[in-house]
Amino acid sequence: MAKYGIIRMQKFHKDAILGIQKHNQREGENSKNKDIDSTRTMLNYDFVNEDKIKYHEEIKKMTATRVKRKIRNDAVLVAEFFVSASPEYMHAMSPDEQRKYFEASLDHIAGKYGQQNILYAVVHNDEATPHMHVGFVPITDDRRLAAKEFFHGKTKIRRIQDDFHNYMNKRGYDIERGEPSELQHKSVHEFKKQEREKELKHLQQLVAHKEKELQQMDNLVDLKAAPPVEIRSERRIEELCTQPIEVEAAKSVMGSKVKVEEADFHELMSLTKELQQTLAAQT
Repeated sequence: MAKYGIIRMQKFHKDAILGIQKHNQREGENSKNKDIDSTRTMLNYDFVNEDKIKYHEEIKKMTATRVKRKIRNDAVLVAEFFVSASPEYMHAMSPDEQRKYFEASLDHIAGKYGQQNILYAVVHNDEATPHMHVGFVPITDDRRLAAKEFFHGKTKIRRIQDDFHNYMNKRGYDIERGEPSELQHKSVHEFKKQEREKELKHLQQLVAHKEKELQQMDNLVDLKAAPPVEIRSERRIEELCTQPIEVEAAKSVMGSKVKVEEADFHELMSLTKELQQTLAAQT
């Protein structure tokens, strides 16, 4: 089972703040975003805020009392972490276990970047894989708004993954270090699309293997209809026709081996079509 931890960081300037507020708090975008299952939006929650907040207003309150200099128009107002884990590992956990995973992740981020700087910590359960968005206003101890003090240079960026992996392992989560994809400057949207493409590829591989196995079963059924050459062969055919099929799939984010019941075949086909439609809409 793939079980790697995921943490990504993205910086946001003034013009992007309202957009991330609407996305994180699901303000009027449910019908537009095909990644969101609106029937599950009620399962989302924020560790920091009980109710929806105005991001710009809260940022102004934080900086007005704690930042000594005038804020530049091009300043980074929010640095946001995207936290999750490989889909198979995440879905293997119960909702309560997932919550504890996100709580531990937030403890790490708050401890490293300052609890007083955390603006929100929103968990989304209404998308394909549960994940959390943690936003913090990068205010330094000497009262400056300076994201570069936290993230300047490749070494500091790389340590985001290293420190997260080490902390979560100490908290008892047996996860592998994720790829240092922050260095590629991919957006969270691109990352989600990439993960969905991996899931689609896996489903396509699974369907191909299932079709092959079903064809083999059809051939066995034809043989069963003919006069048996040997009693033991007929019994073996009966066993193959009634037992579930083991399908070896190429290693992917979903794992390396999957057992599929014959009745699930059509469901796999349906899932594959849905993922193809989603990816087509995002392109």
